[in-house]
Amino acid sequence: METKGFLCGPTDVLDGIAHRSESEARIDPRRYNYRMTVNLSTADERYVEKVRGLWVGSGMWDRDELVVE
Repeated sequence: METKGFLCGPTDVLDGIAHRSESEARIDPRRYNYRMTVNLSTADERYVEKVRGLWVGSGMWDRDELVVE
């Protein structure tokens, strides 16, 4: 499995996410977008349709942890 994430938003919000300390308040997730894609691979033929699917997720940063839906 391989994942790639894309974080988009205003410069000040992205800087806040990248450089905040644990004591700072959580940045409102409505101020930025986080999307991710997932690539799956397997040799098991039972899962061929799952592997060929398009897997997209969204998430938010909660201090230093990425929470994915």
